[in-house]
Parts: sequence; structure tokens; C-alpha cells
Amino acid sequence: KMQALPKSVQALLVRALAKQFGITLYRRHVEAILRGVESKKAGEYHLPRNRVARVGGGCLVIEERKPPPAGCWTLNFPGETIIPELGWGIAVTKKSSPPSLESPDPCQIYVSPRKIQFPLCVRAAAKDDSLLPFGEGKKKRVWEVLARQGIPRWERERWPVVVEGNSVVWVVGVRPNGEYSVEEDEKEVISLRAWRI
Repeated sequence: KMQALPKSVQALLVRALAKQFGITLYRRHVEAILRGVESKKAGEYHLPRNRVARVGGGCLVIEERKPPPAGCWTLNFPGETIIPELGWGIAVTKKSSPPSLESPDPCQIYVSPRKIQFPLCVRAAAKDDSLLPFGEGKKKRVWEVLARQGIPRWERERWPVVVEGNSVVWVVGVRPNGEYSVEEDEKEVISLRAWRI
């Protein structure tokens, strides 16, 4: 636990980690990173040589700053699709309606085959994406939903969303769009299941 160490030792650790990437940090960089570690809030700190330090979830990571992945990957139906650029895999199948339409696994949802139009695609969340959470009367921005789940900003720009055209069907692993919910009389559902790769 870095926080249990004296500040001077923490500073040495941060400098040593940066040195592994060939970066010599200025005092302001070290102080900003240590404030982030102390606050226990997720944060991103831009460093020299196109590197970034990310603090969050009890971790400090220094890596090359990369732009969010561009593109939209068509999901196989039925079947599995692996998207290495996003670090996720997604399976789409049609099956009989289960006894409970609420999956205990946040990485699996059921949507109405009547309301969905194929093909479905997966892409990184955009700042202007929105969805109607189930049981709510007002749309919410996807980035706001991700922020409330404690997902750091640098992950939000890479977070996968399943879309039908321009409409978000599912913020993967977080929340489905209520507009695609299954009706009680439906005998079949479309199952979407996701996993990290």
C-alpha cells in the first residue's frame, strides 16, 4: 500500500516507475500524482514523452497515451465477437424467455427481438450518447452513467456500448436501455453476454 509509506518514499517510487519508461518527472508531476493517490479518486496526469499516469482503484499505471479506438464492430448473430481494440468479447443469441428477465450477472442482458433491428454493432462510448434507463422517464448521458459507476474518465472513452444504428442498446456491463426491454408476453429474447479479454 503506497499510501502507508512516507511521502518521500512515495515520491521515489513514482520517479522510479517513470524512469522505467525513460521519463524524468518534474516536481509538479510527482506532486500531482501523489495528491491523486492520497485523494483515492481516479485521475489522469499527462506526463512528458506522450505518457500518462493513471491513478484509480488502488493502482498507479504509467503508459503511453493512446487515442480512443475508432470504429464500429458488427456483432455476429448468432455467435461471438471478440474486439481486441476495446478489450471485450460479446456473444449474441436468441433463446427462450428465461423465468427472470433480470440477470444476476451485469455482463448479461435480455432485449426484445421485436424492438431490435440487426445488425448490432459495438463501439467506444461517445460523449453525446444517451439512453433511457429502465423505469425512468428521462434519458441520461452514457458518460454520466459511467461516472456514477465510478468508471474513470480514461476508461469511459474506451468503454464499449452496443448500438443499433445511432441508438445505444446497452452500456456493456453497466446498464441496458429500457427502450429495448422485453415484454411479458414474449416467448423469446435476444441474449447479450459480454466478458473482458
